[in-house]
Amino acid sequence: MITFDTWIFNIRDSLEKLSDLDFQLQAWVKGTKFSGGWYEEVSTLYDSHCFEEFLSKHKDSDKLPNEAYLKLLEFHNHMDDYDGKENDADIVNDPVWKKITLIGKEAIAIMDKFNIKGKLD
Repeated sequence: MITFDTWIFNIRDSLEKLSDLDFQLQAWVKGTKFSGGWYEEVSTLYDSHCFEEFLSKHKDSDKLPNEAYLKLLEFHNHMDDYDGKENDADIVNDPVWKKITLIGKEAIAIMDKFNIKGKLD
């Protein structure tokens, strides 16, 4: 069973990549940083790191303050509504995607406020 610290560490790692337009430009468009692109990063967050299950399990958790939970849920809801684009370059330049990245940055800032960084066990 995965610990909260490992789970949040993994989710935060994915969230940081999905919230960093510079990383996305370098990795997804220019290929100067390693990444499989938007689809792979989203799949990692949802499939490998079980983001939806994390939200469900930690809705009323003592380990995840409500403010952080609500911002992560907002990020999830926007991701759920986002259909992507034909290619990663179009995603990086999409105003809707840019809004989602800002929500992700807000979630990271809230986690920082509560010192929620996680660690690998």
